[in-house]
Amino acid sequence: MRTTHPRSLAALGAVVLLALPACSSDDSGDDGDAATTTTPALTLVPDETTTSVAGEPVDQTAPASTNGNLVIDDVAWVASIGGNEIIAVDLASGDILRRVGAEAGVVGPDDLDVGPDGRIWWTGFTGGEVGAFDPDTGEGDVVAQLPPGANPIAFGAGGRLFVGLAITGEGLYEIDPSGGTDPVLLVEEPGNINGFEVAGDGSIWAPRFGGGGTGEIIRVDPDTGEVEVLTDGLSGNIGLAIGDDGRVFVASIGPARVDVWDPTVDAAPETFAEVPTTGVDNIDIGTDGTLYVTAFDVPQIHVIATDGTVTTLDIGS
Repeated sequence: MRTTHPRSLAALGAVVLLALPACSSDDSGDDGDAATTTTPALTLVPDETTTSVAGEPVDQTAPASTNGNLVIDDVAWVASIGGNEIIAVDLASGDILRRVGAEAGVVGPDDLDVGPDGRIWWTGFTGGEVGAFDPDTGEGDVVAQLPPGANPIAFGAGGRLFVGLAITGEGLYEIDPSGGTDPVLLVEEPGNINGFEVAGDGSIWAPRFGGGGTGEIIRVDPDTGEVEVLTDGLSGNIGLAIGDDGRVFVASIGPARVDVWDPTVDAAPETFAEVPTTGVDNIDIGTDGTLYVTAFDVPQIHVIATDGTVTTLDIGS
């Protein structure tokens, strides 16, 4: 699971937990508020004969694309820009447990995170929306509006919410989760940052896609706006996740792969696993250290074990 932002699950309760250490996308374990937050039990469990939610059959049509992903216990929530929906996937079978779309205000969703209140938050790449919904009921709405290109999203200590623009724009913003105040622009030109995480010290670690040809990972201080290059030499780095041991796993395209980098060692990132696709988009980490990688060109989740072994899970049918 992530060690920097709440996509990892370590303190949100029995089912949805905020991850403790740093990278989206897990929250820091130092966040007292997150540590005491609980959520209702997630009811997305298929019965013995057919995939259903609260007894209602769920359409098993494979999603149009798989973009951001958020792993909570045995369920992966996957954003689909092309399908204008967010789906919950059973990681044991690939069955679709829930589809959340226009009824919750979802449109063009790209990246996901889980908030201290247990709601799942999403960014709308096409229109710049930032929204949230209850994973049990599917009820939700749009909370904030940014320019088109809203992409990476991550919660930090104290429930601070950060969103970046990518591909079609630049900018790093802080969002008021209550929707009571307008988004605050923290850094106007951080570069083409994508799937990022909030580290245990509250800083934002982000892959700078292309990095001006150097493929950088940067560290952003959200209080001062200071940007520091932590490492470079990557290519096509599009998303990252920080493991509980502090290592950084980077999803990259061209070729599709996951690189690993140890910030405590003076060494360049190394290839950890090759991914059988061309459109790698996002990465998350489960509680046991398993990596989950989505790709916008196939309705699949690529599962990478701690030894680098890769298996592929087909979503739906």
